[in-house]
Amino acid sequence: MTKEQKYTDALQQLGVYNPAFDPVIHQLCKLEREAARADKAWRATAAEGEAPLATDPAYDALQRIRRDILQHWDALGLTPKAFKRLQRQAQAAAEAGIQTASPAMSTLLDSLRATAAANAAIEAPADLPALPVSGEDTDG
Repeated sequence: MTKEQKYTDALQQLGVYNPAFDPVIHQLCKLEREAARADKAWRATAAEGEAPLATDPAYDALQRIRRDILQHWDALGLTPKAFKRLQRQAQAAAEAGIQTASPAMSTLLDSLRATAAANAAIEAPADLPALPVSGEDTDG
């Protein structure tokens, strides 16, 4: 299984895959290959028996590539922070009445809504009277 297939499968399992992501996935895989070559070149600058220097220009290039890789992961939702962001966006869209194209994401959203409703029911004290909804007649 190629690296691109692994990323595609991961995105499908998260329920956020779209074929439009394929060029970004391809670019991510190219960056990872470049990072491996840059890492090898940087390590080759070290003297025998010593660690390579972080002040070497090859290390700067390696760090730039690593930042680019992280940006691609983030854009695809493959970091925990990015995935949570995608979940919040999907939940906001669902609350606004927008349907998601992904059945897996819809299932996830339904599960999150059910959990939130159950938590709200547990946290609400049962002995307090219900507050009137705005627009209701409270005179009785």
